Amino acid sequence: MSQLPPLPPDDGDAPSPALVRRRPASVQLRQSGPTTVESAGGDQSSQALGDALRVVYRFLQFGMIVLVAVFLLSGLKSVSEGERGIRLAFGKVRADDLTPGFQISLPRPMGDILRIKTSNFDVTEDNQFWQAGSGPSRYADDATLMRSGRNNLDPIQDGFLLTGDLGIAHAIVRVTYGRDQEKVAQFARQVHPDAERSIVLGAARRGLVRATAGASIDQFRKDEQSVLEAEAWRIAQKTLDDMQTGLQIRSYNVTRKMVPAGLISKFNEVEASVNLARKLIVDAEQYRQATLAGTAGPAADEALALIDRFDALYTAGKKDEADAVLARIDGLLAGREPVDGQPGVFAGGKATQTIEVARSERARAVTRAQGEAAQFAAKLTAFRSNPGVVLLGDWADAFASFVNRDNVQVFMLPPNATAIDLMINRDPDLQKEQEQKAAMLQQIEINKKNLQDLRDQELKAQPKTEGN
Repeated sequence: MSQLPPLPPDDGDAPSPALVRRRPASVQLRQSGPTTVESAGGDQSSQALGDALRVVYRFLQFGMIVLVAVFLLSGLKSVSEGERGIRLAFGKVRADDLTPGFQISLPRPMGDILRIKTSNFDVTEDNQFWQAGSGPSRYADDATLMRSGRNNLDPIQDGFLLTGDLGIAHAIVRVTYGRDQEKVAQFARQVHPDAERSIVLGAARRGLVRATAGASIDQFRKDEQSVLEAEAWRIAQKTLDDMQTGLQIRSYNVTRKMVPAGLISKFNEVEASVNLARKLIVDAEQYRQATLAGTAGPAADEALALIDRFDALYTAGKKDEADAVLARIDGLLAGREPVDGQPGVFAGGKATQTIEVARSERARAVTRAQGEAAQFAAKLTAFRSNPGVVLLGDWADAFASFVNRDNVQVFMLPPNATAIDLMINRDPDLQKEQEQKAAMLQQIEINKKNLQDLRDQELKAQPKTEGN
């Protein structure tokens, strides 16, 4: 039966036998005979070896603990700004809304945290819808493209779009997109990162094709850009949503639009004609408004409506109602009645001035006629009493009025002259005086016209709500 060598005496530093773990020995040493100095040295070596083994064991235990801790902490990961995290456990999604910061999961391979970037990415489509070789640069201006572009279209190598009226157009699109923060798990399941750009470009192309097909070529070229872009954006985003990509288009810009290079000048001519027509319409409307304001001031609109109503009533044979409307027109344009719905605002302009002048002329004509009638009655009475005196007086007045004309020259002849032939020119002083007077009258007329034009301009500049 095997026997362990006896332990040396307890010197206080030796480990407790209870702490020493033993295992079956592969070699058994048997001691026979009394202990010698050599055997004592062997016991010390064994003790040193045991101590070393115990230290190594302690380090081994500590290392195992550290490894276990590192393994457990390997599930702690940081989610950066501009990212969203997905927590996985045994291959299943446990959380897909991890916000930036430190997040914990089971260590791999039992679990993991996927970090998905949600920042923006840009893609540009400048080939599929552009005319190949249309110029030195896809971003050249129209003038450069007209000089260097081709006048024909090759459906094989040239990209193009078809509008709703079968027009041909070209475009360049720039799209900014990102991963939807609320759908990062959907993105991780459905989209391979290498295919992400192609998917977005495909959706952007589809949106532009369908949006262009719903517009005319003029709408495509001009301003309906915001409507066109909005529709293309909507279709492209719906395409991505239907595919459950978790991608979100954040801006959709048609940065360049044109018709085939050979047709740019023709479209420009049409557009110039349309712009000229619009300008003429605007000028005509401004002239109309200025004319109405200068004619009736703030009462112009109501006066036009009343005139149309009067015409309709008079044509329909409703004389009484037409007369009532005519009276309203007269009172409105004469400035006696205010503009409807605007107390204190009266008509002004040429209509009111013309009516006032007509009233004054009528009063002067009546006064003049009354004076002439009174003068005629007086002359009639005098003629009946003494016709010769009346006739002589009238003849003297007529002769004096005749000889006092500017263009009449009077020559005095001797009373006994029987026949005298005179060959003379017009009096140069009299002719000069007549020319000066004519020039002065002409200048007066010019001044009156300028004054009238100035008054008309002031009336046009008055606000419609002001009265005279």
